Parts: sequence; structure tokens; C-alpha cells
Amino acid sequence: MLRKIIALYRVSILIWCALILASTVLGGLAFVIEGATPQERWSGVGMILGGTFFTVFVAGSFALAFDNNAHLRKIAEGLEKD
Repeated sequence: MLRKIIALYRVSILIWCALILASTVLGGLAFVIEGATPQERWSGVGMILGGTFFTVFVAGSFALAFDNNAHLRKIAEGLEKD
């Protein structure tokens, strides 16, 4: 049961990261294309880059946490055998 919950949590994090990435890229492109001033266009570029970096940071942090959890489980299983 716990593994199913963890798998569901992984999928939900992946979906949220994909939604955040898509919304920031599309919103940034809208600012770049429809921006009336150069400042608005650069704000769109900032949204694209910032949203991408934020998504990579969040997804990477969760990936490290899940990987760390898997390694800790292996260590705990090894200690139980001894």
C-alpha cells in the first residue's frame, strides 16, 4: 500500500511540474509575442527562463528525495538481515 501511495505521489509531482513548465513557457511566449514595449518582452523571456529553472529545481529536488528514500530502504533492509 505504501509503495502505491509513493508511486501516486511521484506521478502527481511529475504532472504538477509539467503543468508549471507549460504555463510559464506559454505565458512567457505570450508576453514575448504580444509585448508592446521591450520591457514587456524581456519580462516574457524572464518568465520562460525563470519558470524553466524553477521547474527543474523542484523536479530535481523531488527526484533526489525519492532516490535518497530508495537508498535508505536498501540500507535498512541490509541492516535487518544482519
